[in-house]
Amino acid sequence: AIARSVLVRDVTTPTSEKYCSGVAIDATTVVTAGHCYAEKLAVNGIPATIIARSDEPDLLILRVETGQKLRGAIGNPELGDAVVCISNRAPFVNLFNHGYVSSAQPPRMLVTMLSISGYSGAGVFDARGRLVGVLVGVRTTMEPWGTEESTFALVIRGEDVARFLKDSKA
Repeated sequence: AIARSVLVRDVTTPTSEKYCSGVAIDATTVVTAGHCYAEKLAVNGIPATIIARSDEPDLLILRVETGQKLRGAIGNPELGDAVVCISNRAPFVNLFNHGYVSSAQPPRMLVTMLSISGYSGAGVFDARGRLVGVLVGVRTTMEPWGTEESTFALVIRGEDVARFLKDSKA
């Protein structure tokens, strides 16, 4: 397997239904989408500490003991490259969706693949196992973002994820 996705859940209230996907960078660092922020978050049921959050790029870094880590480097794909997104959509975990890079407008890229809400924060990997991005949005057309189902995924490029991690000293 390339990697495993983690489940990031809002635990501010016991009845919260807000959850996202995430990717473990190392044994104690998780990256997810910034819009997944909540006052209290848990990763795979373990309370997490918020290290850094940004609206641009839409990223959030959490500190939590996951015991997981990337198996490859962080990099950037080329246009047309095949990629796989590993996400969570309760009750299913580690869902694999295949697609290809359709466009790149740094710090983002557009990936043609099925994606739905709950996939936000998921890692996107290339054939070499490199983390090439973090999914932060979905859309069905070239119109406004945020629809429930999508044939396009908005992804923050791996290079920009790495820069955010470095700048945040995570």
